[in-house]
Amino acid sequence: MYRLFLFIILCINIIIKSFAINPTNIAKYPFVLVGDDYGILTEQDMMEDENYGSTVDPLNYNDPIKSDRYWKCYKTSDLSFKYWDSKFNKKLDDYHVGGLIIYVLDNNGILNAYDMRRALSIDVRDKFLKKWRQLIKNQTYLCIHGDFVSNEIELYNGKNRQVYGWVFNKLKTKKGCHGYFGCNGKNY
Repeated sequence: MYRLFLFIILCINIIIKSFAINPTNIAKYPFVLVGDDYGILTEQDMMEDENYGSTVDPLNYNDPIKSDRYWKCYKTSDLSFKYWDSKFNKKLDDYHVGGLIIYVLDNNGILNAYDMRRALSIDVRDKFLKKWRQLIKNQTYLCIHGDFVSNEIELYNGKNRQVYGWVFNKLKTKKGCHGYFGCNGKNY
């Protein structure tokens, strides 16, 4: 009986520790994560972003000038990428640039569009895309960190849809993290 009790306690402890963010941490950083993190984020992820002072719930966001940063997590199956290239003319342009937009539907059917902070060289853009595909491969969920900038109704795939606009900062799965400014204090 004692061994069974010890085994149950041990199993419960393992289950509790398997979740990256516990309720205490969520209480410490209530406006850094929107929704569930599916065990991807750590307290360090939350602490880094807590310094931005996010005190506004993005789902009730009304101020178009202020931008707050959040993590939001999604199913990888609801994700798509759109990329573009500038019309490169060697006689006029010194630099061939392009960009990426990450589109992902959340559990409420809202389209979230994560646009790049700026245009990137085609080589850098392609490296970002390759790295993200590696991180997403064989993963059920991913988390994206971004600056919330808009809440509008837009035409998407022939339908009017509510779209949350974001400026992309970083993407994280259980395999790792990649973004503009690195992750967990590390540049990638």
